[in-house]
Amino acid sequence: IRNAVETYEPKLMKNECCGKEMAVIKDKETFEFSYEDRKCQITVTNVPKWRCEHCGEIESALSLIAAIEKVVEQEFESMLSESQVPDSITMDFNEMLQIKEPQQV
Repeated sequence: IRNAVETYEPKLMKNECCGKEMAVIKDKETFEFSYEDRKCQITVTNVPKWRCEHCGEIESALSLIAAIEKVVEQEFESMLSESQVPDSITMDFNEMLQIKEPQQV
């Protein structure tokens, strides 16, 4: 999964809506995790998406969102194992592209 995020190029393919090409924008995705009686909200900023300039419709690349969710889930599990889970955290998509998968021994 990290490979999908690492190999992702932040340039989305063209997408159309209302008969016109959609603009590529940077937006955020928020994921919520529950543990014990608490919740942790992790927001990823600068996620590339498409927006229709005519109607305002926003679309995401589902495979990218799924890959981001897996990385975020791994980050949450890491914080949980270290008993250091804040109520919220913000991660930057561009920085996620720099994260290397941990080496397995």
